[in-house]
Amino acid sequence: MSGQSGKANIQVLVPLFGILLFAAIYLTAASLYPGGSQADTAAKGFSWLHNYWCNLLNEHAINGEPNTARPVAIAGMFILALSMSVFWFQFGRLTKLEKATQRLIRFSGIISMCTGFFLFTGYHHDAIINITGLLAAFAFAGTFAGLYKMRWRRLFWFGIFNLVLIALNNFIYYTGGLIAWLPIVQKITFFFFLTWICLIDIRLYILADQKNLP
Repeated sequence: MSGQSGKANIQVLVPLFGILLFAAIYLTAASLYPGGSQADTAAKGFSWLHNYWCNLLNEHAINGEPNTARPVAIAGMFILALSMSVFWFQFGRLTKLEKATQRLIRFSGIISMCTGFFLFTGYHHDAIINITGLLAAFAFAGTFAGLYKMRWRRLFWFGIFNLVLIALNNFIYYTGGLIAWLPIVQKITFFFFLTWICLIDIRLYILADQKNLP
């Protein structure tokens, strides 16, 4: 019975698998980027110190060449948005949150991911970032409610750490101070945030397996 339960609940790990696939796509896209960054417009290749994820989504690289990384990066954005949508769709149910909270997490989380996906268009970049962030804030609040209810304290405080990193990103971006450090801070935030989601997803899988949830 436990084997059948494990197979039935493997769908809970879809966000984990999706995030790992996104990481592989990110690396692939970075290897295809022609070059140019905020530090050196004529630089060759992708700089982990000076380039942003958004640079991989633009039609042209900063050095003016056609961006061959763009199709791969767009595929990565789609995989990430889908993975996060699945995560927020199932999180509230597995943590037994109230129906209203489940709906809030699902609606705000999925819509924020759908909105963020359109970063690749290059239009209204800041507006898309702001709308995505605002909607995701509601999904975050629901996620913290679930972690608190389940008494997953380490994951709860890890999430707080991620909020601090996100706040630091916004502070640097909107004030312009320490802007040279923003690409590095962005990557660190990406890493820890996605690691946090993966750890929660693994915990949800263990929970579903233990309780034999469908």
